[in-house]
Amino acid sequence: MSVDLTLLRHSLEEHVPFDPDEVQARESILGLVQNTRTPSDRNQFDPGHLTASAFVVTKSRSHIILILHRKLARWLQPGGHIDPGDSSVPEAATREVKEEVGLHLIPSEGKLFDLDVHAIPESQSEPAHKHFDIRYLFAADRCDLTVGPDVSDAGWIVMEEWGEMEVDRGLARVRKKLNEE
Repeated sequence: MSVDLTLLRHSLEEHVPFDPDEVQARESILGLVQNTRTPSDRNQFDPGHLTASAFVVTKSRSHIILILHRKLARWLQPGGHIDPGDSSVPEAATREVKEEVGLHLIPSEGKLFDLDVHAIPESQSEPAHKHFDIRYLFAADRCDLTVGPDVSDAGWIVMEEWGEMEVDRGLARVRKKLNEE
């Protein structure tokens, strides 16, 4: 099974970007999807590949799940590569949440929330490339989290504390969206 690119294109075209950076991200992601035979192939490094992530907040929006990414050593939302067995991008996002923090989410309950293209630095096993990240928003009850192997730490972070953390432009945009929605 693989991601339905027609459905993905439709959802990308329907998504309303929040700011000029997200407009550019949407155009870049659409270009990758339309011009690449396998845009989610994690071994495609020029220019990069699709990824999926999830912003998981409490229903009251008082807390958000963040992970301390083991390789990047940064606090981020759960997410990662789309696997060949994932039938949709939301399914990939929920699988990543399960793997990274042990929380089970239902893919159909996620809402396409944000699009971002960001650089991934060169590592021992991969050249520098870009992640074309499709980000979903989920609401969940607060519960215990189980830290997965790719994660150094994880937790429910109070939104005000996240607001004081230094983040990149894409995450700053998401914080602003969450405050305005």
